Amino acid sequence: MFVDSHAHLDCTAFDADRDAMLARAQRQGVSQIVVPATNRASWRGIRRLCADQAGVFPAYGSHPLFLHDDAPVDVEALSSWLVAGDAVATGRLSRSTGDTGWPSRNRCPPAATTQSPDFTPASTGTSVSP
Repeated sequence: MFVDSHAHLDCTAFDADRDAMLARAQRQGVSQIVVPATNRASWRGIRRLCADQAGVFPAYGSHPLFLHDDAPVDVEALSSWLVAGDAVATGRLSRSTGDTGWPSRNRCPPAATTQSPDFTPASTGTSVSP
């Protein structure tokens, strides 16, 4: 059994083949996937996505690169949101140092915007490729 602990499945880049990608993941032994939020605006969509997909779980919070979107990060709102009890984790709520060059207009990590993971076993057969 594998757990993907960080997959931005809520990104629109996955809309066309999200169900097929999840099926491939299950066939390769990925039984649970954690979907981290990038900002407060993403929480509702992540909650819906995770409620609709078996084995997919939310992690709410704000990614350091998107803290400016949350003006300021509303910890009280996060505390209230977490009352539902569906979160398996919370995300970072502080700014990171260093610039990754990831533009704020892009709500998904660069890899998520270019391809869907194929979940084929790595050459050792002991891990799953991203």
